Amino acid sequence: MYKCKECDEIFEEPEFETLCMEDYCGVSSMFPDRHYKTVATCPRCGAFVDLETDFYYEEDEDDE
Repeated sequence: MYKCKECDEIFEEPEFETLCMEDYCGVSSMFPDRHYKTVATCPRCGAFVDLETDFYYEEDEDDE
């Protein structure tokens, strides 16, 4: 399971979105070619999710 850092949504599987990195960084007019990256996003708010650091364990809530 994962927990979104933006909206605190807890979910089992993130959604995936493919981004053109030049468009995302606002430099598409500076380069003739395109590079794409698939990123994990929160299904509720669309924020980026880091699959390594945003992993959620139910025990984490017990500690707080």
